[in-house]
Amino acid sequence: VGYNIYRETTSAGVFDHIAYIPVDSLSIYTDEFADPTIRSWRYKLASVNECNVESRLSAPHKTMHLTINVGLLDHINLIWNHYEGFVPLNNSYNIWRHTPGTGWEIIDVVPSNLNSYTDSNPVDADLWYYVEAVHPTGCTPLKATSLNSSRSNRKSKIKSGGGDPGSIEDLMNIEKINIYPNPSEGLFRLMMNMGESEDLDIKVFDLSGKLLFQNEIENSLERLDYVIDLTNVDKGMYQLQLRTDKGVFNKTIVIQ
Repeated sequence: VGYNIYRETTSAGVFDHIAYIPVDSLSIYTDEFADPTIRSWRYKLASVNECNVESRLSAPHKTMHLTINVGLLDHINLIWNHYEGFVPLNNSYNIWRHTPGTGWEIIDVVPSNLNSYTDSNPVDADLWYYVEAVHPTGCTPLKATSLNSSRSNRKSKIKSGGGDPGSIEDLMNIEKINIYPNPSEGLFRLMMNMGESEDLDIKVFDLSGKLLFQNEIENSLERLDYVIDLTNVDKGMYQLQLRTDKGVFNKTIVIQ
């Protein structure tokens, strides 16, 4: 008895099974394959009874993906796609902004049929934003704490190179990461300027989210030179994920 979790594939409306969660386990699943910084992700659930008979799939739930750009007069334009899964409280989205002086605060509330917003009064500082859809009644998973809202990824308008306050998007500088050759016949050389000694988790997934390769490097040197051996993997496209205390970096690699 438990729940099957499905994620939408690269084809619209097609969902692949990615996990099974027993009914007596914590009713939370973390999809390590999905990167909220690059796009939205859609999911469905199904229950499984003691005879291993699966119910119909649930209605889909889709995360929100936020992008920003700087417009005229340094106004900050936010654009996101709608949350899918429940009608937000009061049919509205909360617009959150973080500044070094005030921390996180709601700067506006907009109707949930809108998916863009312009911050016409941004302060001259490192700014971070996210959009929130609040559940109308709250959500309390089995044995878990309350999860009362769905939030987009956090996006920044960095003025002076400051870091994201507590976000997965406190990413490593892409210029300090070199992965080559790509495409390759299965051997990829990873060179990174870590900046400081820290742990590094290396994972490779196929496009369905199946984990194909993993290696954890403890107390990695400031300058990392590492070979990822995927010579036993079929030709195709794969997702390389690098995770440190600073955040997560994802890149598509190709075996030819």
